[in-house]
Amino acid sequence: QEGNISRMEFSRLVDFGDALVDGIYGISWIPCVSVVDLPAFEAYGRQQYANSNVRNFHVKPPPDGTDPQIMPVFLIQPEDVNLGAIGFNLFSNPARKKALDKARDAGMSTTTARIILAQEKEEGGGNFGVLYITPV
Repeated sequence: QEGNISRMEFSRLVDFGDALVDGIYGISWIPCVSVVDLPAFEAYGRQQYANSNVRNFHVKPPPDGTDPQIMPVFLIQPEDVNLGAIGFNLFSNPARKKALDKARDAGMSTTTARIILAQEKEEGGGNFGVLYITPV
C-alpha cells in the first residue's frame, strides 16, 4: 500500500525509550480507510503483522454500513501492551468518532471524553482514559 508507513518505520519514529511520559500508554497511527478498500487494507495488515503477536489482522468491530470510511488503529507503540487496540475501528464508538470528526474538521488536536481504552476491554479491564487526537 503506497504511502503507508511500516511497523518497523513507525517503531523507530516513535521510539522514546524510557522517556515516554507517565500516564501515556501508547502512540498510534490511525489511517482513514474507505470501506470499499477494507479487504485490501486487511490483507496489507495481515502482511505487516505476519511475524508478530497479532493473529489474523482484521478490523473490529466490522463496519456497520453507516459510514463510508473507518478509522482503525493500525500501528501502535509500545505494541506488546496494546495488542487489544490493533485493528479497533474508532468510528465504532460515538465518543471516539466525535473527537476524530472534530479534529479533522477543525484541523487541530482534540481529546475524547472519558472512555475505556480498547486494549483494556480486550483484557477485561476497566481503566478509564482519553485519546489525544492530532490530525495529519
